[in-house]
Amino acid sequence: MTSAECLAIAERKMAEAIGDRRHGKELKLTAQAWVVLAEQVRKAEELQQQAEVLKTMKLAPDIARTAASSHCCSLKQIADDIRNFHLAHPAGYA
Repeated sequence: MTSAECLAIAERKMAEAIGDRRHGKELKLTAQAWVVLAEQVRKAEELQQQAEVLKTMKLAPDIARTAASSHCCSLKQIADDIRNFHLAHPAGYA
């Protein structure tokens, strides 16, 4: 379940709470719980995205070496681009 889906459920529960005098308080608390869950899921989504970026960055030097050894000019350009990126951002992706 995504954070966006959790927020959508929270919004639906809040709308139900407004229209329900008998169970409104309970529905409002449920909506608040969905908002908390959405925030936790959002954080997990961010961590997953960062992990994927780091994995890609760790593979980049290998890709650059392979591209640099190629006889194809465009692959050599890719190798140069990767190398230049690493020189410009040495600490952030080590």
